[in-house]
Amino acid sequence: MYQKLQNLKISTKIYASLAINLLLLFVIVAVGFSGLKVIRHKFDKYNTLAHGTDLASDLLYKTTEVQGNILTWISSEDPTILKDIREDYQIIDQELAETETIFTGAKEQKQLRMIKEDIRAMKSGIAAVEDNIKQTDGLVEGQMLQQGSYIRELTSQIAHSAYQDGDYRVAGFAGFAGEDFIMGRLKASKYLFAKAPEDKREFYEYMDAYKEKLASLDDMISSSDRRDMLDSILSSHSAYVDSVSKAFSSLENRAKLIDEEVQHNVESISAAIHVLQADAKEKVAC
Repeated sequence: MYQKLQNLKISTKIYASLAINLLLLFVIVAVGFSGLKVIRHKFDKYNTLAHGTDLASDLLYKTTEVQGNILTWISSEDPTILKDIREDYQIIDQELAETETIFTGAKEQKQLRMIKEDIRAMKSGIAAVEDNIKQTDGLVEGQMLQQGSYIRELTSQIAHSAYQDGDYRVAGFAGFAGEDFIMGRLKASKYLFAKAPEDKREFYEYMDAYKEKLASLDDMISSSDRRDMLDSILSSHSAYVDSVSKAFSSLENRAKLIDEEVQHNVESISAAIHVLQADAKEKVAC
């Protein structure tokens, strides 16, 4: 065999050597190309998962931001804050849809479904607060306003007619009663706007003082016309205070409708996102 190789022409040996080198080069290139494909695949996988974890982190940031905005909106009822909340939810929905295309495993999809359910619950909470605001506004603009105006008008009529008849004692008591009622209405409005506890307390104090003066007027009034007006006031006063109390309760229950629930939703979303991020790290490690 060796002798045969020795007898080969130099040109043949050169061509054979060149062919072998080319074959070895081809093998090296093929192995290298295959390795590059594997590296590229892993790099693409890493980039995709890294983008997914970034989206998940931003989802958590956005939902936490929305939580703060919701509580601020409940306190202020500022429509611009509600607009910001809705815009944030649009971004959250878009990022969640993109995240679903990255995390496609059964475990990951389960976590994403939980996140979607929590976001849906947060949106439902906002709708409940909007209904609550409408209900409160309805009480304020409807019963409170109408009953309050009616009571104040009747009180003024008693004071005016008594004064014209020379019954200055009744006129004075009715006038003072009217001032208590006006101050009470003012305190009710301030509480519904600023939610200062002292305004709520002072509303009831003024209403009690007004009711006491009505009781005194009940002993003083002899005119049948003024008696009829006083009876109308007495029957309307309790209904008015009840309407204001309902408006107060509606306002105070507003935060309870959503505060604890939103906190639970955000915590649940945070836990699900941490699971997604942990799974992504495991996949990158593999």
